[in-house]
Amino acid sequence: MVQDILQQAMKTVRKRWFSFLVGFAFPLMWYYATFLYFGNYYQRDPRERAGLADSAIAAMGFSLVLLIIAAILAF
Repeated sequence: MVQDILQQAMKTVRKRWFSFLVGFAFPLMWYYATFLYFGNYYQRDPRERAGLADSAIAAMGFSLVLLIIAAILAF
């Protein structure tokens, strides 16, 4: 029984990190997850809250990097 619970927890963690890492190839996924996070989608499945929050932070960082690059290229 304990082993089943641990296996389920590991599947959830792997899924969360897989989605976060895929965002590096497709950054629009981070923005979609940010929309879901601020729309309180995690109330349907509380396990998704941490992953959506990670994606929102990544989207903010990605936007900041793009803004800095655009400012450097403009000047």
